[in-house]
Amino acid sequence: MHNGHSHVLLVEDNPSDLRLTKEAFQDLDPLVILDAVSDGAEALAFLRREGAHVSAVRPALVVLDPKWMAGKYSISSRRMRA
Repeated sequence: MHNGHSHVLLVEDNPSDLRLTKEAFQDLDPLVILDAVSDGAEALAFLRREGAHVSAVRPALVVLDPKWMAGKYSISSRRMRA
């Protein structure tokens, strides 16, 4: 939690799904700040605070698009640990 806000990192590459998820989080709790990245490599950079994400706030929760969990886009949950 940062300044009373909870940060959530969403890994989602579909703009429509991203919009719907943002709306759902805002309806659930307006104090949730949803940061979004489009792929696993960017998620790792965000969690490691690298490159464009050097000032990123550590998220309380990481939400992965289900396709990232299996198939050609799979990433290891061990690699997601920051």
